[in-house]
Amino acid sequence: MPDGNKGFAIQCPRCGKWNEHNTTVIDENVIVKSKDEFWSILEKSPNRQNVDFNVNGGERKLFRCERPHWSCPGPYQALIFDNRKLAIDCLNLLHRTTQVYAISRDFRLYKADKHNRWNEYHCIMFFTEPVHRLRHIELEHLMDAELLRRLITGISSEVNAPLTIYSANVFESFLSDQPIKEEENPHDVYWMPLEAYSPNQELIPAKYNCFCSRCRQAVMKFILKKQIKRESCGHWNDNTKTCNGKDPACLPREGDQVDWNHCPAFIDERKEHCPCYNADAKFIDEAVKKDWQDGRLSDLCEEGRCLAGFHEAAFPIIVHDHLVGVAMTGQVFFQRRDLPNVSKFVESRGKVHPPATGSSWEALKGHEGELEKMKYVLLWEQEELKKELHDYRIRSETSVFYFDQEEQYKDRLRCLKKGIDKVEEVASTRYRDIRTRSEIAFCEEMLGYIRHAKRTNFTKLTISDMLNRMGYFWAFKYAALLSQPRVPNGNSGTNGPRLLALSPKDRLKVELPYSLSTAIDQIYDKEHPTSWYYDPINKEKPTDPWTKKLFDIVIELKKDVIKDLPAVSAKNICYLLAIIPFEQDVYSFAFSERDTETVSLTERLYPQGISQLCREFILTTCTQMIRELGDSYFKKNSEE
Repeated sequence: MPDGNKGFAIQCPRCGKWNEHNTTVIDENVIVKSKDEFWSILEKSPNRQNVDFNVNGGERKLFRCERPHWSCPGPYQALIFDNRKLAIDCLNLLHRTTQVYAISRDFRLYKADKHNRWNEYHCIMFFTEPVHRLRHIELEHLMDAELLRRLITGISSEVNAPLTIYSANVFESFLSDQPIKEEENPHDVYWMPLEAYSPNQELIPAKYNCFCSRCRQAVMKFILKKQIKRESCGHWNDNTKTCNGKDPACLPREGDQVDWNHCPAFIDERKEHCPCYNADAKFIDEAVKKDWQDGRLSDLCEEGRCLAGFHEAAFPIIVHDHLVGVAMTGQVFFQRRDLPNVSKFVESRGKVHPPATGSSWEALKGHEGELEKMKYVLLWEQEELKKELHDYRIRSETSVFYFDQEEQYKDRLRCLKKGIDKVEEVASTRYRDIRTRSEIAFCEEMLGYIRHAKRTNFTKLTISDMLNRMGYFWAFKYAALLSQPRVPNGNSGTNGPRLLALSPKDRLKVELPYSLSTAIDQIYDKEHPTSWYYDPINKEKPTDPWTKKLFDIVIELKKDVIKDLPAVSAKNICYLLAIIPFEQDVYSFAFSERDTETVSLTERLYPQGISQLCREFILTTCTQMIRELGDSYFKKNSEE
């Protein structure tokens, strides 16, 4: 329990986490003493980085939420004062001169116990940085890796079988505005194995049969002899001290243990030399991912054979229509002929790698005799176990039953499926929570943008700038805002929608606002905001006459007003309309074509689609923006 007389704590309103500074002494190295110092801090503030910021060689004065970007996409900035008036004056000055994206706060600073407050110290909290876009969905961002390892241990013990969860990890620097394209680096997405917990992080987990254990032991020894060095690793970024945006797994952690299975350089070596990893990766690519994308996934699991001939099964873990993980079990044989032919197994490299790179697993060369011996030990152990157990359904607490009957194997898989379903459910709930907080923060950013623009005089390009930001955040190539009278005025020549803004604005053929010649002669009779979505899968067009006419206009709009419009396959085009009635007009946001270079690199069921969750957030944000802009703004700009 921290001493309440020392240090302080600040709670992030975006993620709810308390950031504790228990040992920090509140003195001149922490307190902001003047407006000049206040501006000096803001001007030198690093952008979107949770790093210490030093002023005049002292302690940092600008504090941020210390949670990673995937848990807190819009971290606060906070400064501490010993003068309440100066704190308020600085915050007022900030609002008059700087774009603030969310509601600022001033309050008496909490002590380290998070209950009592300091009487003499005041804190101001503000948000001047854009919300970070949650690009990739990763299982280990949604569930702690240590917790997953312990869950695997429990599930493995229950079913008496080995279990590995392969988690899709994307390696790229989130500080970069230019995402790494998949064609530039084919190893952006790594399937990182999460295995049963052990205090010493053993490279050979419990429940492995003796043949697979000996095979893995030989491979790991071969790889670790190479002594992977961070200095020569292609993933290491010496500027950010990260492994392409992630904490380096090759650095020892608690107990001086290195998590090699989360080192991309180590996984590259496993791809090159480990038959077990290659067999699992091939199964994920050719069975799980393909069947999932084709809509042919089994109700229970996907079943196959590894390179050694053992039966294995895979359970996909789907979160928000993304394949974030695959749980795999196996090492089962039903009869003698299922046991591996050792010489063929050692020469099976050509099944997963180009023949020109060699047909044999170099790491297993010289170990054929040991593997042959383990094959017969495995058979002998199971024959002996059969003699001891009259009922095949009985499981020994110490022995693993690898020689299964098929019905028993199905029972094991059904039991495993229940556990994996729970993992998927927890991860999905956590994702919805994070996504909701991210979208709320983005809505606040857009409203803050409008309020700042109101104070500094709107220009006609302001909304185009906002559309550009919206297109990036929601991964669309094109975005437009149109207005239309609710009731036609009787003159069909003036009933066409007006284009108020468009993104990308630098490719416009026309001046804004631009009146379209095609008219909508129907009355818009709804009082509430609505959205309509066209995707390339079902290709359904709107049945409502007003929306149908608007959709036809939007399709033609791009051709009429955008320069150098590239040809796009019909199967890759999607449209989302957010229609908001306000006062005497109807305002329609139109979004088109997902930007595949900025969406997640983890596998998606419908790469060009827009989820229902995303559609709801887009409609909500667009509605709030129109109401914040107000009728006076639109009238003012229509008269200019």
